[in-house]
Amino acid sequence: MPLPGFSANKDLREVHVAAHALGTRAAELADLAPPAPDEMSVLRLLASADAALSVLAERTRNAQREARHERDRLQHERVGWNRTRGKLAEALAELRERLRVTDLGPAHPDQTQAAAGSGSLVWALQHIDETLRIAGASEFQDEGPVDLARHRVVARQPSDRSHPSGTIAFSIRPGLLLDGEVLRPQEVSAYMDMD
Repeated sequence: MPLPGFSANKDLREVHVAAHALGTRAAELADLAPPAPDEMSVLRLLASADAALSVLAERTRNAQREARHERDRLQHERVGWNRTRGKLAEALAELRERLRVTDLGPAHPDQTQAAAGSGSLVWALQHIDETLRIAGASEFQDEGPVDLARHRVVARQPSDRSHPSGTIAFSIRPGLLLDGEVLRPQEVSAYMDMD
């Protein structure tokens, strides 16, 4: 038969040890001084652990807040960069189109000068294409049905049996993709019912 109070003292000691372990671990995580096991009552040990856990909770909230601010800042920068990249891609694509028109223009009277000019024009077009590729932009020219998310109808042709209404007749200006999304729609002439 156990002595009176023996079990209660043992349980109290286990609670004291557990409270000390909790307080010590919480203090370590919060970078605080650990509690002294023999000098503190269980209630003071638990109060010390509670204070350390409050410090940890506040630090966690601050870290989460800072992470949200950083994520928002990076998202804002990404949106700004994509907008700038889109404007650059559009300007380069327009320059490329103007240079192509120049390349297809009337032959220069001096064939030697025209050949030299054509070589530099090819070089410029190649570098513009490379810059567009690096920026994540590419031209596209679809055929088939008109998709208003990808195409802008700027001219119409009468439809018939072999050319159903709502299909692309020919491309007037290629579209431009940026990272796979439409930056500038393709301008097309489409077959339409004229009545």
